[in-house]
Amino acid sequence: MSYGLESVPFELEPINGQAPKPRHDEFSRPKFLKLTNEELDKGRDHSTREILSPINEVTKEIMPWNAGYAEVINAGKSDKNEDQSWLFAGVMISGSKQLRPSNEYMGASLAKREDSIAVVMFGVCDGHAGWGAALYVSKVLAARISERLEAIKHFLFRSIETGCELIYKTPGNVYGPDDVIPSEMQETITTENLVSGVLEECFREMDDEIRRSLSTFDITGGCTCLVVLIMLGKVYVANAGDCRAILVRKKKQGGFCFEELSQDHNPITDRQRVQSIAYLQPELLGQYYGRLELERRARKKDIDKNEGGKPTRLLFRDAYMRGWARRDITEEDVNKIPMVIGRDKRARLLSTIGTTRGFGDHDLTCQSGMYIKPFMTSAPEVTVYRLTEREHTPDDVIVLASDGLWECLSNKDAVDSVNSTLTNHPVDDPLRYRQAAVDLVRKARGESSSRSWRIPNDEFASMDDISCFVIPVHQHMKAPKTLTSTATTAKHGVDLSGFIDVNAQVFDVKCSDDELSSGVDSRMNDVLIKFETSTVLSDVTEESIA
Repeated sequence: MSYGLESVPFELEPINGQAPKPRHDEFSRPKFLKLTNEELDKGRDHSTREILSPINEVTKEIMPWNAGYAEVINAGKSDKNEDQSWLFAGVMISGSKQLRPSNEYMGASLAKREDSIAVVMFGVCDGHAGWGAALYVSKVLAARISERLEAIKHFLFRSIETGCELIYKTPGNVYGPDDVIPSEMQETITTENLVSGVLEECFREMDDEIRRSLSTFDITGGCTCLVVLIMLGKVYVANAGDCRAILVRKKKQGGFCFEELSQDHNPITDRQRVQSIAYLQPELLGQYYGRLELERRARKKDIDKNEGGKPTRLLFRDAYMRGWARRDITEEDVNKIPMVIGRDKRARLLSTIGTTRGFGDHDLTCQSGMYIKPFMTSAPEVTVYRLTEREHTPDDVIVLASDGLWECLSNKDAVDSVNSTLTNHPVDDPLRYRQAAVDLVRKARGESSSRSWRIPNDEFASMDDISCFVIPVHQHMKAPKTLTSTATTAKHGVDLSGFIDVNAQVFDVKCSDDELSSGVDSRMNDVLIKFETSTVLSDVTEESIA
């Protein structure tokens, strides 16, 4: 079987006398989908909106813990699917321990090992105004996070050895004398803080990297992003934008419940942050936008004196307010558009964009010509869920999806769908989580009719791109049997020598005792480089097919 190739040729015709910048990468779909040419053609048809998902042996060989994934293209909003998804799975090895063949970690419990840490990441990027930023992030972000985790691994392994997560409260003050580190900090800085800091810093660096690359490459649009990182019995969720993750959990007394692992970032939920920026730098709003949020648009008649001699009073909110207050409408309120306008899913920042966090959008302007980026941030909100605090079953899953799913399904709708699918598929079915992802996407996509796409209650279905992971968590202390990364390539200058590719056994790597005792085997590194550059990329290229 030959794998499909979908690419966009560079267009180098002069525009306004200047040749346009080349694209950083050719358009592609996630590598782990293993699409054929026929499947690619079906997947990009806006009229049929075929659901794409890894199936059969592909799922068992590539998706960590048999996790499920499904995606579908939009109903014609954009020419291509602007969502991108990626995953990464590997084992981090302590620098003070021997490097062992990767197959020794396959399925082995890591709870009793002090020389290895399983690292699993899933990511979804929801692009807008083009697919360039989402594709770039899907290729690079996992590598950046992996590099940063490598830099703090001595803290992580030390916490395993001592059973203490406070990094400065270990026997002998290994990481710093008391007279250097304030005692109040010693009592609060944990490995959990360090991992959260890795995610926060990597998101910032990712956005800076895109900004710098714009001088050389055409990286279109922007994207929101949500990353789920599972390691050491914890789920770290880093969200910037309106993708969403929930934990669906089976209750002991029967039925299912859910816990929110992320919060959507839109002009309503992020209102106080963007208003605070406008308060400190009002010049960023220009002449057309006002800082206050009003219950409705102010009109000229609101400031005309009535019989009582007073203008209309409307409810308003400012940066320092969670509640509402009333004030007299002024001429400025009438002449300026509120910087946050609209309600619910129709809310817009500067009348332009419905999200307030993410990557890219460095050139995005509103109708008045003012740049929107000062009000948007790549800073993620990081939440931590401790898997070890309760017992989990094979029916406990994380649903991670782009907003194309959530604009049509509520959290409860997603729970009901997962409940129905998992109840009807036995625990030993390796494709049950794939089917759960497919069913979720199908429910949000709906069915085509003469009146566009509709869901069963005859309401409009999701017209957006939809990407969805369903990730079981009951095996979180076991190293997944495979690795698929979309970013760890020599092209991007990444050093992951501290990670073992748990799929490297396909190259029949064997290490002698002497090689093991030397720490990091050079031949294993060669294999990792070979694997990274030939099969790990998210896009399907002719070179990787060969």
